[in-house]
Amino acid sequence: NEIKLPEKKVWSKMKRSQWIESLLLGIVAPPLYVSEDYDGNLNIIDGVNRLHTIFEFLDNKLQLRGLPILQDINGVSYDNLPIYLKSKFQNAKVAICIIKPGTPARTIAEIVKRINYRPASIPIDASINFLKNKK
Repeated sequence: NEIKLPEKKVWSKMKRSQWIESLLLGIVAPPLYVSEDYDGNLNIIDGVNRLHTIFEFLDNKLQLRGLPILQDINGVSYDNLPIYLKSKFQNAKVAICIIKPGTPARTIAEIVKRINYRPASIPIDASINFLKNKK
């Protein structure tokens, strides 16, 4: 099986760094969505930036920047990660949802629409106040 990875990258260095930080922190990652063709090739539907970022980091082409939590590793690339964080990164899990061959294009389009739906978000201050009041 071959994964076809489009070249388009749109995330800033900070966003890419924070995605890696999320994996290092063990934050559950959203799944990647791929469609499989009849030859077994996988085409990425959702998750291109996440995959590019992982490969870029593994290839030492991304130095982490603007990390709000793991501030001690700002400026660090993969090879220079502390061993315990490298282990966390190597053991991070990202689910892959595979859309089987023969799935109608309309269905795939609907899947894309639904996974990219962003409901109105709650202001961060309201979220923090809610969590403080739960104690």
